Amino acid sequence: MIEPMTRINSGKCRCGAYRFHVSEEPFWVSYCHCGDCRKSTGAPVTVFAGFKIESVKLTGCEATTYRAIPEVTRLFCSRCGTPIGYQDVRLPGEIYYYIGILEEQTIVVPQVHAWTVERLCWLNITDDLPSYQHFSRPR
Repeated sequence: MIEPMTRINSGKCRCGAYRFHVSEEPFWVSYCHCGDCRKSTGAPVTVFAGFKIESVKLTGCEATTYRAIPEVTRLFCSRCGTPIGYQDVRLPGEIYYYIGILEEQTIVVPQVHAWTVERLCWLNITDDLPSYQHFSRPR
């Protein structure tokens, strides 16, 4: 399970235009090895934290959105282009932030690996976390 956060977390994009605070700990933290996340972030693997939308308070500008596939909306800062996260229509009431935009990244610990079927062959992360070939949460 996730270690409880010791304080309210917040996040922002690189330029600070998109800002938010969360009042609860994430309910899900996962590595994602899928090609869509790689293309969206430019990274070989991503880590995201899932929060209930009701626990998020947006204090900056709205995100720009892009829908590469019908179910998933990717969120970006309209000013600096920072990848912020995503929302999936099959997971209503939830938002997933890439942990790179969180202010307190070290208190958010991954629980699982998702989409390992698309993992890059040269990327080796050695841990004992559960791995899923596809989604780590049912859709």
